[in-house]
Amino acid sequence: MSKLNSRQLCFIIITTATVSKLFFMPALLSGIAEEGLILSCLINYLIDFILLFIILKVYKNNENFCFFKMLESSYGKVVSKAIITLYALFFVFKVFIPMIEEKNSIELTFYETQPNVLTYIPIFAITFYVSLKGIKSFSRSMEIVTILFFIGISIILLLSFNVGDYDNLLPFFSKNPKSMLEGAFKTLLWFGDPIYILFFLNEVKKDNKMTKKVVISYLVSAIIIFIVLTVFYAIFGSIAKRQFYAPIKMSKYSITLSNIGRFDYVGSLILSFASIFLIAMPLMFSSSLIKRVYSFKKAYTAPLIVNGLALLLTLVFENGFFSILRWFQNYGIFILIAFTYLIPLITFIVYRRKHNATQKN
Repeated sequence: MSKLNSRQLCFIIITTATVSKLFFMPALLSGIAEEGLILSCLINYLIDFILLFIILKVYKNNENFCFFKMLESSYGKVVSKAIITLYALFFVFKVFIPMIEEKNSIELTFYETQPNVLTYIPIFAITFYVSLKGIKSFSRSMEIVTILFFIGISIILLLSFNVGDYDNLLPFFSKNPKSMLEGAFKTLLWFGDPIYILFFLNEVKKDNKMTKKVVISYLVSAIIIFIVLTVFYAIFGSIAKRQFYAPIKMSKYSITLSNIGRFDYVGSLILSFASIFLIAMPLMFSSSLIKRVYSFKKAYTAPLIVNGLALLLTLVFENGFFSILRWFQNYGIFILIAFTYLIPLITFIVYRRKHNATQKN
């Protein structure tokens, strides 16, 4: 089968890296860093860009780049299979927060009153299908989703940008650096997007301009998020910390809506739709990792296991969402740091040393 092209990868980056940070993060970040929220966000982006540059550098220096082969070469077959299995579980748990965000945003937008399981079933039907079909189908779908995403976010921002008081962001450097660092740490859960790139690159055709294209895609995503955070805090100021699901809340104060009705619902609907593919992506990776390690006769077995586990965890723990979120922010964050930053970096170092030692011999 043909590999993905770099354009498809860029579309995936822009959409998923942006929509993942739109719903819950702005309010949480505002509550900690207040008018310093942009600087807190910038810290996390700098960390991600460092990881991104390292991944792209390793990719460029290895003709047949494959993270799975690097794991096996660095740690042996048994340990590498264990690490891959842990990554599969990590991706399942990574779905929990965006799934709750998606469910609540749907309810806020459409005033759903049906049982929770009926809200989840259509979402998991899509994620199961994406997991079954794999990366090629997912990337083709994202070309359309990205266009819709730009339409949705444009509607929200156009309705919102002239509503706020931008003096709320001043004085820009007044916050204690400790608050901005805490804001960055507490919202790191919504970052770490380069980990997905690590698993995509094996499926992408080599491109001399790959580094430039991927970096520009991340910059586009970062700029959109900075604009959203700026407009969001300009509108709500000191009460921003209570305004969860920013896109839904930001645009409803526009004067335009008094003349044409709640047109902003169109933008919110599109962003909610794009968010489903954000949820589908880690489950798709988890399914492919399970297939790589364990042999199943039926193609649907791994996607069924992964999506079933994600649905079960969501239904069991959703009522304690804020307690679980605090646990993730205080303790689970170290799991994210390990799988997103430490394991890839350590693996690159070990692989490099073993590769150099082999060449010398």
